[in-house]
Amino acid sequence: MSSPAPPRVLVYGSVNCDEFFVVDHIVRTGETISSTSYSRGKGANQAVAAARAGSRVDFAGAIGSDGAWLKAELEAYGVDSRLLLQDEQYTHLLVQNEIPWTETLSVLSNAHAAGVITFLNPSPMPAAAQLSELKWADVDWLLINEGEGHDLLAASDQEASPEQLLSELRVALGGSTSILMTLGARGAVALLPDGTLVTAPAGKVVGDVKDTTGAGDCFTGYLATMIRERTPTAGAMKDVLARSCQAAAMCVEKAGAMESVPAMEEVLQRMGTLSGNSGQ
Repeated sequence: MSSPAPPRVLVYGSVNCDEFFVVDHIVRTGETISSTSYSRGKGANQAVAAARAGSRVDFAGAIGSDGAWLKAELEAYGVDSRLLLQDEQYTHLLVQNEIPWTETLSVLSNAHAAGVITFLNPSPMPAAAQLSELKWADVDWLLINEGEGHDLLAASDQEASPEQLLSELRVALGGSTSILMTLGARGAVALLPDGTLVTAPAGKVVGDVKDTTGAGDCFTGYLATMIRERTPTAGAMKDVLARSCQAAAMCVEKAGAMESVPAMEEVLQRMGTLSGNSGQ
């Protein structure tokens, strides 16, 4: 008769460093003594115990950039640490509306408070009640298309120009959020908090349009990559828009939302420049 499979245990908990002192006497003022560091934390302790008892154990948690040794020690005890995340000091946060709204609000608030540049692409568009819960001061960049601009301003004139929509949105959102609106074949336009408008034409498409599915997402990824500060200068922003528009244009030349995304080098070649990233 075969033995039953061992339990598969997920530990979602704490892992930290203990300072354990073994000394001959109580330390005197100004005296230097040595100490030893041990990995601990109730979650980590229990994970190791479960592994030693014969379970297959996965540990889910988070450590700082100085905690690589903690991860290695768990692994040495047979604990799978693939779900133990290590803080990479993120500089940008990009969120959409495809996860629970409460999670979106929380991560925007925490990231903005930590100095991270935050981008919100509200697609699909949240309900009015959800939008009323959003602190727009937590959003550095609102990324929308023209239709979403009208949705955010439910009573807006459907004949209003993109510039008019952006102006109304700036007032409605409190004035601290930069707003980027994609316009399809007409390019894109951005409104900075100081009222500066920056526009860019659509990028050059070579050949037939194959698939437009991922163009907006491609644009957004390029935009977030090139914006290196919460409010770029108008000149830097113009270059950001130009490259993002060109990347989106190249994206429609191939089928597939991911397969069609060009590399930065390809975008620069299409634009006739090899000047490297800017947007600073």
